[in-house]
Amino acid sequence: MSNNILVINGSARANNNTARLVHHLLSANINMIELSEVKVSHYDYDGHYPIDDSFQEITDQMLEADIIILATPVYWYTMSGHMKVFLDRWTDLVTTHKAKGRALKGKKIAIIAQATSEAMPSGFEQPIKLTAEYMDMEYLGGVFWDMRRPFSEIQELKSQFHQILNT
Repeated sequence: MSNNILVINGSARANNNTARLVHHLLSANINMIELSEVKVSHYDYDGHYPIDDSFQEITDQMLEADIIILATPVYWYTMSGHMKVFLDRWTDLVTTHKAKGRALKGKKIAIIAQATSEAMPSGFEQPIKLTAEYMDMEYLGGVFWDMRRPFSEIQELKSQFHQILNT
């Protein structure tokens, strides 16, 4: 796989299951941003953010990537709070930073999700799919892993995910 991939991990803790899953599905030397380790403030209608807010730096990395993967655990049937705050900030990309938002056009985006349940919750992908559509990005789809299963059984999911990324 020769695409430049950026993984944005929305788990609430370091050394997390979501990161472990990402590393089982992709190469070990991928570029991954841990949202729990950077500052991404809640959206502010006036655009006033703390000096240490990292959202625009993350956006710059997104612009350099061919494929953006949003990786998140499932918390209460939806994406993590870190991931939701991050997606809410995309509002900046259609208001105060429109040039960056327009530059995302044509970028590919996918999801990796995990939980201790048999399937991805109904409608889980919808916010990301619709956001991609709104931003004129190509939504590739996503994969889900039940963390109760051993990683020795992950080969089929890995093959499926690589097919998604290579479409």
